[in-house]
Amino acid sequence: MRAVWLHDAAEANLIAVPVAGDRSGRVAACLRLLDAAPADEPLLVARGHVTAGRAWGMRPDGDRTENLERSAARYEAALATYTALRVVGRMPTVETYLGGALITLPPGRDRQPLLCGLAMLEAAVSSPALQERPQPLAVACAGLGEAHYALLRWFGDVSSFEPGVAAFKRSAALFERVGQVTGAAHFHQFAARSYLAHPGLGDGEAGRQARVSLRRAKALATRHGAPIRWSSVRADLADAHRRLGTRRDADRAVELAREAFAVPDRHSDPKDWALCGRSLMSALAARAEHGGRQAAAQAREARDLLREVVPVLARLHTLPERLELDAEVARVLRVAAMLLGDPALLAEAELVLMAARPRADERGYARLLGLLDAEDGRCAEARAALGVDRPA
Repeated sequence: MRAVWLHDAAEANLIAVPVAGDRSGRVAACLRLLDAAPADEPLLVARGHVTAGRAWGMRPDGDRTENLERSAARYEAALATYTALRVVGRMPTVETYLGGALITLPPGRDRQPLLCGLAMLEAAVSSPALQERPQPLAVACAGLGEAHYALLRWFGDVSSFEPGVAAFKRSAALFERVGQVTGAAHFHQFAARSYLAHPGLGDGEAGRQARVSLRRAKALATRHGAPIRWSSVRADLADAHRRLGTRRDADRAVELAREAFAVPDRHSDPKDWALCGRSLMSALAARAEHGGRQAAAQAREARDLLREVVPVLARLHTLPERLELDAEVARVLRVAAMLLGDPALLAEAELVLMAARPRADERGYARLLGLLDAEDGRCAEARAALGVDRPA
């Protein structure tokens, strides 16, 4: 009985994270409980591998890629046990989790292990064992959507847009069906992010489509019931308003991002804190570009916030996430350079781009290359306006 209690308590810590926050503490507690559990019952050991896989995937400290590799290894260990014991009913769920880890690892030019994870998730979604189990099916659909989103987000593969959005919408409906409204809100957010990542949509259209999905997410996540999810939805809404491009929407983006940034704790929820801070940083830079009496102050605040949140995100992001962040960092630095009359900030922006571009090119991240090249062109214009030379 003690062993079962330890496993139950470990899982409970992970379940609480999206609602209550304190990701660092709860993940650490989960792993401690699993370490204390006896290892003499194969099925419980396999269950522990699955829980540990989830915990390593959620862990906010340490190297993100190494954490994901540990997560995948735990799922593989669980899958090997279930296969050996012929516990067929549990295998699709573990394959879902393993596929989810594989699609999050940084893909190479051959798009592996992303495509391997995509194939596993496609098999899980069509598995007869999951068709009458809405919650595991919802997780599998969510993973399938994330796989297509990764192909769109990193490689600019627009053929993945529609199947990705369809998978997210199906996942959200299934989560709502079983009463997991926080999960439903999360995958309405991913549908919105898919619109924002589509390279063929203009900023205004992307922002409008994203807001439709985010309104659904907003209705499901309350500040009192799920504060971390509530803040995340607010941050995504800020990004959508920013992409609409008007001064009024930039004002609204700043307002929403400030609301979001006030919720997560920097120490117990560093990734959520930094992601919301990134939204505020970007919103401030976008508002500053519209000019006005507060433009310089907004640019200064964006620059200062960048110094705080970017080092946190750089530690917690995988390679493609860091490269996407680099494009945004360069934009904020460029805006600050122009409004504060500081050529050193522009030189810093260009150095960021010079370091990021070869890494994106090496892996064939076409969409990220497009973002980096577009920002490089804007930096060249800013350099001409400030009358400074390109850094060596």
